[in-house]
Amino acid sequence: MERWRTGCGAGLVLGGVVTSAFGWRWVFALQTLAAVVIALAAVRCLPLGTQRHSRRLDLTGAGALVTAIILIVLSADMASRRGGGLTASVLIAAAVASGYLWWRRGRRHSGDAVLLDRSLLKVRGVRTAAVVASAFYFCVTGSLFLLPLYLQQVRGMSPASSGLAILPVSLAVAAAALLSGPLMKTRGPRPLLASGLLLTAGGVLLWCTAGAHSPYLGVVLVGLIVTGIGQGLAFPAITATGLRDVPDQTHGTASALTTTALQIGSGIGPTVLPASLSPWAQRATPRCRCPVTTSPTPRRPDSCSSSASRSPLAARRNKIVH
Repeated sequence: MERWRTGCGAGLVLGGVVTSAFGWRWVFALQTLAAVVIALAAVRCLPLGTQRHSRRLDLTGAGALVTAIILIVLSADMASRRGGGLTASVLIAAAVASGYLWWRRGRRHSGDAVLLDRSLLKVRGVRTAAVVASAFYFCVTGSLFLLPLYLQQVRGMSPASSGLAILPVSLAVAAAALLSGPLMKTRGPRPLLASGLLLTAGGVLLWCTAGAHSPYLGVVLVGLIVTGIGQGLAFPAITATGLRDVPDQTHGTASALTTTALQIGSGIGPTVLPASLSPWAQRATPRCRCPVTTSPTPRRPDSCSSSASRSPLAARRNKIVH
């Protein structure tokens, strides 16, 4: 999981470079191309494995569970939009119906293999890991979505520069993850999880104190490093908590449950946090008086009616130009 987080940090840098060079649409196009290439390579290179049982996969239950997850994320996106409350309510109701269908399918003794064994949810460690992972990634991914917007729209950085500016968080994650292994053996997952959550929250709090003219080498960089250390300590602890008291034959399913929970939080966080902080950002951004948006393209300073454009020097410059 720590490798995945390091890759996410590298993706922020690469995404910034691609956005600066070709535009933000190419980021999604390249992701699609990479997914196709990886799928073809997996079919060609990975071993087929052995079939342990002859039961069919419960496609109806699997489809209902996946549909419920998609509707939950989509409802959060609609709820963050103006006038989207009614649509979000309808989507939540549909998600509940899909979840109920999956729950009922799991109780049937039809002989089909279910996608998620409900008995895993009775294990306390699995429930704790799923809840913590979802909430943790809600905050972390949402914050990492907002920070490039701050660097681009408030500080005037290009997408490539903002991606490079966030790179220290990935380096800190990798360094802390190397230390988490020996500490896990001697201390256990609980102290690492508590320390990681506190450090991550402290790093995000440092970001919240950054203003329009705060130096990058100050609270921004320190916040990135502290947050990265917290993530590097918390991620392995979350995984270990989810696999605790779980039989060996169900480790894969338990790990997938934790990963699904964190992906749900990662999908909702960048949707809800920017929408909830947008009014505050418009009041707290002195550089640009035009509305702060979540567009991946940085706003040009000369497109905003800032206080600098109304200064005497700017007035004289405009008079000479006209």
